[in-house]
Amino acid sequence: FCLNRVFCFSTVLRQEMILSEEWKQTTAAFSVFLNSLDQIRESVEQKQNQFDERCSLLNTKIEDAKKCSTPSEAHKIVKLNIGGTKFHTSQETLLSVHESFFWCMLHSGGWKPDEETGEYFIDRSPIVFPLLLEAMRQQHQVPVEHLSKFKMGLLETDLDFYGLRDFWDKSWARPDFGWSYHTSTTGGIQFRNKQAT
Repeated sequence: FCLNRVFCFSTVLRQEMILSEEWKQTTAAFSVFLNSLDQIRESVEQKQNQFDERCSLLNTKIEDAKKCSTPSEAHKIVKLNIGGTKFHTSQETLLSVHESFFWCMLHSGGWKPDEETGEYFIDRSPIVFPLLLEAMRQQHQVPVEHLSKFKMGLLETDLDFYGLRDFWDKSWARPDFGWSYHTSTTGGIQFRNKQAT
């Protein structure tokens, strides 16, 4: 009888030890699971915050675009100081070429004109800038076949700097414009009168 009791007791003890070990393993696994949930929650919260920030920035840009699209804002005079030479134009003209240098300048909100002069200073050569400004005003190119090689080089550089390359190239394709151009084998631009071809 005593042996049976000892055997039963040892059996129960072994079962309790097994259950205790399984409980420890289960507790450890559950702890890992909880930690994983915390990491997932933090990741979701971080992405939610980033999404909210982007939505807020997008809404700000939309509101800025609405303001710029109103007649009073569109015809607002913008003062430019290009390498020391001053130009006056409308905000509508500068916003006419989407994602250009000037479009980004006015939409970013981070670049403010000089407090004293009210001018946007741009450290570029002003030599060919009147041509670019007139092209934006008229929404097509202006004749440039009379330019020297030096000025053509400046024009090429400024087209890329101001982000007007695509606009300029598309303008030359207009059927109502009297000049066309093609890129020579040397990489320069050559001009040709459409009426003469």
